[in-house]
Amino acid sequence: MNILIDCGNYFVDNNNNGDKAIYQVMINRLTGLWPDATLKFITLDPDLIKKECPGAKPFVLSKRHHWQFFPPRKKPGLSADFTRSMMQSFCPKTARLRTIKRMRRNAITTADSEPLIRELENSDLVLGSGGGWFSDSFARHAMGILDTLEAAIELGKPAAIMSCGFEQIENPSLNRKAHSVLPRLNLIACREKAASPEILRGFGVSPEKIMVSGDDAVDIAYEMHTEKPGEGIGINLRVADYSEIGEKQLVTLRHVLQEIALKYKAPLLPVPISLFGPSDPDAIKALLPDHPEPLDGGANLDTPEKTIQQLSKCRILVSGSYHAAVFALSKGIPVVLLAGSQHYKMKLNGLANMFEGNGCEILATDEPALHERLSTAIDRAWNCPEFESKNLLVAAKRQVESGQQAYKKLYDELAS
Repeated sequence: MNILIDCGNYFVDNNNNGDKAIYQVMINRLTGLWPDATLKFITLDPDLIKKECPGAKPFVLSKRHHWQFFPPRKKPGLSADFTRSMMQSFCPKTARLRTIKRMRRNAITTADSEPLIRELENSDLVLGSGGGWFSDSFARHAMGILDTLEAAIELGKPAAIMSCGFEQIENPSLNRKAHSVLPRLNLIACREKAASPEILRGFGVSPEKIMVSGDDAVDIAYEMHTEKPGEGIGINLRVADYSEIGEKQLVTLRHVLQEIALKYKAPLLPVPISLFGPSDPDAIKALLPDHPEPLDGGANLDTPEKTIQQLSKCRILVSGSYHAAVFALSKGIPVVLLAGSQHYKMKLNGLANMFEGNGCEILATDEPALHERLSTAIDRAWNCPEFESKNLLVAAKRQVESGQQAYKKLYDELAS
């Protein structure tokens, strides 16, 4: 069993503990179902895959997304799709040769395209991994992954997306590609239920192909939860174009956090997710310029396990990134979430919905009286009733089970 995974994040320009957690859980679940499977991650950094994802092998690219085997069509070519489907059924060898010829003709000629075609030919299953890549903010990532999945489909290979969030798309090319590819996948597991299933149905995906699995990263954090919370205040901040959080918000956040730390005599503990490209440690350091203790912003917390262990020292988390909140909520730790962009508002609302609103409050960073509202929200989180923390753990366990069921459905689909 050969499984090829396209994650869209090839680690060439960022390093993200949330992504690493997703990939680690994905590997564990796949090898649990197919113990003898060979798993390969498409990557630009083979050393990082070997280090962070033992059990998987790197399929090394020289550049990011420089192939496009099937340009997006203006309208789905139903008759052409039907003809190819019939050809695959009755003349599979001829269909495969025609498909490969078409892929070679369409592909931008790079050092990657021909090896990728051969790798797809040798694969028994092709997957898109979890993440928030299906959005206008990450259209380039999404186009690359969908093109890989479409190539697999055209070669007659089973293909699926696991643990992904889906947003409404304005990008015309991505919109056309989504309409063309998503309905033909064997399975799509959504990490949240508030928006993704409806969006997928809008792209023409049959309801029986859609599952709500939760985020794969919930698994690793839930397994590391502790019964007794810490007494620190975890802090995370994502400063990037797609988060729409900048210096104006930093000033307010800095004042509130320092006031709250003094009020509760609690240490402010960095909980970074993205280590660079963008750098959460740099953003966190900017929140604490006058902090009495020297901080590296948590740059030393360079694995999911280290980040989750840091959260064990925290009673609450104030977070501007998604996966810091995933880790905290899955450990039963209340969270105050900061949403600047529409992209973040959507993904954080979806996360809160999966935990049924327990111990989770979202604040828009552009709302009036942010200073007062943030202070009040942190007070509520600090005094969160014990039953809400227990409800968080119940919700996390339910998502772990839903994720396992999604992978089992994928296994059953291929076995039938």
